Amino acid sequence: MGFNFYETIKPQSDGVSERIVSSGSQYIPELKTETISTGNQISEVPTLTSWFHGIISASLSKVNLYKAEIETQKSSAANELRNAREYVSENILTDKYESTEFLVPACISAVGAFAAGRIISNPQNWGFRSTLNKIGGILARNPSFLGRTLTSIPSRLILPWALALTTFKFLIPVTSQNAVEALEKDFLPPAARDYHKQISKWYAETVQASAHNLSSTSQKWLQGSIHRMRKFVIDQLSL
Repeated sequence: MGFNFYETIKPQSDGVSERIVSSGSQYIPELKTETISTGNQISEVPTLTSWFHGIISASLSKVNLYKAEIETQKSSAANELRNAREYVSENILTDKYESTEFLVPACISAVGAFAAGRIISNPQNWGFRSTLNKIGGILARNPSFLGRTLTSIPSRLILPWALALTTFKFLIPVTSQNAVEALEKDFLPPAARDYHKQISKWYAETVQASAHNLSSTSQKWLQGSIHRMRKFVIDQLSL
């Protein structure tokens, strides 16, 4: 049976005729009217007002939370930047003359050296991809051994950085050495920090030991040769 939008009110005992009342009228929310100080009247639905108030309060809470988080992140970033500046000033830029006179030119020169390394190690600059190779004959370009070496993958990865670091080392030696020491002391793991000791130990046990043995052998051979030559000269004069 379908929904009856109108419900019939049974006749009263006093003989009043029946009334037809909309059944939807029972769902009309309560309407509240207030008079403010200016004399104007404001009507509101308390249920909707409470609902909107909850949404606005939740939104404001989220906004305040995000603002507090942003301020915290900004403060943290400012502290990190200040600590980084203090660290660089105290541990790397200790030579004031280099910092004020040569730091900027060294950076520009290092960028140029890096670009030069990229140009040198680019295979296109050595004829590997020349269109003349398709023609053949005299016009074909055959890269040399030096070109193949400079355009190899290790060279393409290492050469630009090596030229840039060498430029830094040449123009600002104190600052470069401080940067290397700071990197080894504060950023590399303990095993990597001792590579200087390992290299020095290997150098002392191999290169220096071999050089010392070679020098000692050469000295003994030279002394023996001089002794034999003197003896030969004396024997010849005695005759």
